[in-house]
Amino acid sequence: MFNRPEPRAVFAQFIAGLLAALSKKNGWTLSEHAGHVTAKPDAVAAQRLGGDADRLSDAVRDYVITHLGGEDASPVIDDTRAQKKGTKSVGVTFQRCGLTSDAQLPDHRHQARPGHHDARAGPRDPRAVLLGAG
Repeated sequence: MFNRPEPRAVFAQFIAGLLAALSKKNGWTLSEHAGHVTAKPDAVAAQRLGGDADRLSDAVRDYVITHLGGEDASPVIDDTRAQKKGTKSVGVTFQRCGLTSDAQLPDHRHQARPGHHDARAGPRDPRAVLLGAG
């Protein structure tokens, strides 16, 4: 996917940042986690990936199967609604939301495998799930 070792290293650092236990995950925090002075290396790496999404998707799927699960695993995205609270993040202030359906919608991602805690989801094409057809 990358012709040179430098972008490959930056992308590996970017993925490591996404998997790290950071309190916030944005361009700056991911760059700081990787030891970069600016967010530019991550932005350039992400920009270069734009034209090769299918290849990246296949590479990520292969990595997940090899390191995190099995071919029978399915991603589970839980759209549990949560009311905003706290004072430490941008835009967080008390809000009267009335119905929980008016609350913010974080997505909680899990992996389901037969014989494990949550195997409700059946096999799906991840592209269909991302496009809302799954």
